[in-house]
Amino acid sequence: MAQIDALWAVGLTAHLATVQEHERADYLWTRLGLKDHFDAIHYAADLGHAKPAAAFFQTVQARCGYAPDELFFIDDKVANVQAARVLGWHAAVWTGDETVETLMIQAGVWPNR
Repeated sequence: MAQIDALWAVGLTAHLATVQEHERADYLWTRLGLKDHFDAIHYAADLGHAKPAAAFFQTVQARCGYAPDELFFIDDKVANVQAARVLGWHAAVWTGDETVETLMIQAGVWPNR
């Protein structure tokens, strides 16, 4: 969570986009406290679409209010990253080997570089 909090420290927002049902999403958001680290949660049961469907990403984008090239998406599944890229999002595969900041720098979207 410290890596996500670092996004806030440089003035960025962080949205959680996940494939969850209502109860699990609520558990993650409230009981596990992800609401203290993200600006919003966007989840499949609420959106009516799951990753990697284009409609999932389009709905998240509309809710966030950003243009495609203003979005950076991280996921551990290559298919989801490719789906985001097709829609014009910056995206990277999460392996745990790099920090979020490093992935954003590599993608050319870290605000201080």
